[in-house]
Amino acid sequence: MIKASEMWDKLSFLPLEIKFVIVFLITGLVGLFLPNVLGGGYSMMHLIEFTLPPLSVLIVLLIGKYLLLIFCFSSNAPGGIFYPVLVIGAYIGAIFSAIVIPIFGLNPMIAYKFIMISMAAMFASSVRTPITAVVLIAEMTGVTNSLVAMIVVTILAYIIPTILGNDPIYETLLMRLLKKKQRN
Repeated sequence: MIKASEMWDKLSFLPLEIKFVIVFLITGLVGLFLPNVLGGGYSMMHLIEFTLPPLSVLIVLLIGKYLLLIFCFSSNAPGGIFYPVLVIGAYIGAIFSAIVIPIFGLNPMIAYKFIMISMAAMFASSVRTPITAVVLIAEMTGVTNSLVAMIVVTILAYIIPTILGNDPIYETLLMRLLKKKQRN
């Protein structure tokens, strides 16, 4: 996201309104061809309500959501990363489910647990708040029977990016904003 923001910054000759029109048009085109990529995740949850779509569909939706998130967020268009991060986590959980459930002969009804745990892990790795991630997903879904697994995975999702030296996204964005203000 930061690299994409730097690319948008190179287009400083374009007025902000023109950038927003570009984002609006691209998002509209994506919405015509991949409507499940848009929105905060309700369409995704509706998509997997009864059965998981084919793995190839899930991968296309994950890549589409990820690229659209980077494109839109880095343009400085109004919006955020909160719901898209959760949806990306849900797609990762759905992909994991689509692979693991048939291999190990698990009950397909367990997919929702993988999806919830992945949502919490994605949030925890991006924002570095594992406790908030667990509470948030438990509160959003109303499901508490996977709390131990969710806690373990979110702690790992917190530790791994920290060891790799990746800063939390909001901290990175704040530092970028402060540097911009110092230059001006």
